[in-house]
Amino acid sequence: MFNSSFIESEQNLAKLPDVDPSIFALFIEYLYGNSRLSPVNIKVSTTNSGPVIDRIKLYGFAEKICLTGLADYIITNLISNLRHYERSPSREGILLAYHVTRPGSPLRQFMAASLYFIMRFDTEETPWSSRARLEVEGRALNGGIGGGKGGAGGGTEYWGVDPRRGSKCRWHAHERGVDCGLQGEIL
Repeated sequence: MFNSSFIESEQNLAKLPDVDPSIFALFIEYLYGNSRLSPVNIKVSTTNSGPVIDRIKLYGFAEKICLTGLADYIITNLISNLRHYERSPSREGILLAYHVTRPGSPLRQFMAASLYFIMRFDTEETPWSSRARLEVEGRALNGGIGGGKGGAGGGTEYWGVDPRRGSKCRWHAHERGVDCGLQGEIL
């Protein structure tokens, strides 16, 4: 932003009026933390608040200011934590991801695949009632399909597989074929 021909570079000023101060603080932590965030304390996360929800908001911020590396780090972190704690994204998290990201976003793709997996393959009693399904499905699935990396993120070949498993890179925003330094678990 400041090393380009954007007006912010010419004025040496960027205004971010709609950024939540706590999310901006998390962004600063990432910048000054060697491109890392402190570990997620899952015990203080609820379905609609806490570090997981804050990371979804930070992902939206990263998309907004075109920081692909931060977006890729956040989605790797989210998937790592969901897999480690054997949790699925909450209904609120899926709705928030849809709200704070652009159409075709890798996070939307991941959330849509997660919702599909929960609805199709989860055999246990879950909070995913038919009412929640109807409310979320129309937005997350319809808004989430398409726009991935040549089908790598949201293509139908991944829709029968738990989206928390396998390479997290398929959910990243970076170009295909680029070396990805975000493999493994990032808690």
